Amino acid sequence: MGVSGLCRHFSSSFPTQLGASRVFFLFGQLGQGTPCLALHVCVFNLRRSLLQHLLRLAPQRMLQLSGEAHAVMPWLTSLWNRMVQQPDSCSPAIRERVAQTLARALLMMPTDPDWLASIDRARQTYSRWVELQYLAGLVCWHHALWGKAQQMLEQAAPQLKNADMQRQAWRTLAQLAEQKEDTVRAQWCWKRAAEVAA
Repeated sequence: MGVSGLCRHFSSSFPTQLGASRVFFLFGQLGQGTPCLALHVCVFNLRRSLLQHLLRLAPQRMLQLSGEAHAVMPWLTSLWNRMVQQPDSCSPAIRERVAQTLARALLMMPTDPDWLASIDRARQTYSRWVELQYLAGLVCWHHALWGKAQQMLEQAAPQLKNADMQRQAWRTLAQLAEQKEDTVRAQWCWKRAAEVAA
């Protein structure tokens, strides 16, 4: 189903919260690359399948926008809070997309101790969520917490199902090994990254 079809399908499901024109507007803004700050206000009124579709669009679009991480953060913050406060409301696919997108956004911004603490608390609370190990590892790496970053990413890398996330985990581990001048370990991690199927 195309974007226009999704718009018609889901707008009819939310006649009071989100009319057809609003849905078309939101998808249009994503498609045109314009940061849509209104999205975080209404995103939780949408059905799970629509939320998953938005999460598939947003990471790629965000990465194409130079310096737009700050504009995306209000929306990501709402998604993050929903995920950690109401874990049953998010499927594993949504958790994966939130973790992947949040990692990319935070790495584009200056280090933020509050986000670091929030992610670490969530990781401890939901210790079986491998996507949080990945997110924590990348954020620790961004904060120059090399040892903790290595620990988190070594735990996450073999378990990640998402190819892009797994590849990024191995690449970051390779960079950490290069910082230690551990050439053998670095080469092995680069090889593992290259072996991840597309």
